[in-house]
Amino acid sequence: MNTKTTDHKGILLDLIIYLTLMFLIREITLPNTHFLVTGLFWSFTCLIIASWRMKVRGVTWKDLGLTKPKSIKRILLVTALILVLIIICLMAFNIIKDQIPFFTEQALEPRKHLRVCDIQIWKP
Repeated sequence: MNTKTTDHKGILLDLIIYLTLMFLIREITLPNTHFLVTGLFWSFTCLIIASWRMKVRGVTWKDLGLTKPKSIKRILLVTALILVLIIICLMAFNIIKDQIPFFTEQALEPRKHLRVCDIQIWKP
């Protein structure tokens, strides 16, 4: 790692740019897009801005501890495993969610009409 003096004002400027961009993209909703698409757009935009600021500062990915993997095959297998586990977890969550009564749409919808016969009076 390079032994440069730390430019605190520059780092603060980078942080302000990065956080402003993060919250701006998060608050701007793209109509008719899924939240995953918006999340990917947010992530990739922030990665591009962070890479640009790293280039301006003269910091490399190697300075941050990121290097080329030793085995591409292992990286691809781990990536595939993570993607499969994400899909399994999402499916399991939806199955569990359907089994819990207070997550169903009927329980979340307020009653539009309350009939007298629906009211139960408790008698000791």
